[in-house]
Amino acid sequence: MEFDEFEPWRSRMAIAVADRPDIEVTKFSTELGKHRDYISRLIKDGTANPSPSLFKEICERLGVSPAYIMSGEDASEERDRVVRRVLDADVATIRRISRALDLFEEDQ
Repeated sequence: MEFDEFEPWRSRMAIAVADRPDIEVTKFSTELGKHRDYISRLIKDGTANPSPSLFKEICERLGVSPAYIMSGEDASEERDRVVRRVLDADVATIRRISRALDLFEEDQ
């Protein structure tokens, strides 16, 4: 899943990291199994894109809702549940969801 269409998520993720002074960015990157500058590239440069599972893991470790990071809205339990399910979905399922959303958009 590409996150480019949700680019403001990077700013929300940066704020979530900044709100956690107990997290040292270099150490956090390596704890995720990534290069030491991964989180910096993710939130500052925009040159790193996490896989859906890594995105979810980062959110969980930061204690923030993936739905909030993606949408900027306070996440209801239902919205957060849906986002987590999408992040866990395989590529074929994501494509089907995307087509379904396109159809819903056309009906409006």
